[in-house]
Amino acid sequence: MPAVSEKQARFMRMVKARQHGHAVGGPAVGKAARSMKTSDVEDFMHTGAEMRQMMNRSTKGSPAYTDAELRQGYRICY
Repeated sequence: MPAVSEKQARFMRMVKARQHGHAVGGPAVGKAARSMKTSDVEDFMHTGAEMRQMMNRSTKGSPAYTDAELRQGYRICY
């Protein structure tokens, strides 16, 4: 299930970073990182609009990310 809002997706990206050992966020991020499985966090890292956009790109035969997005550091996950 994708995130409901961009704020929730941003929080889940911080949780994912904390699970990988980066010191980001506050105590709420740490608590969520300890209590959630990695696969559950990955499900919430994108908003519904981002998921639809990625699905549309993949069905058209174009790459999931353009060269400009890759240069800017736009990534799905860590």
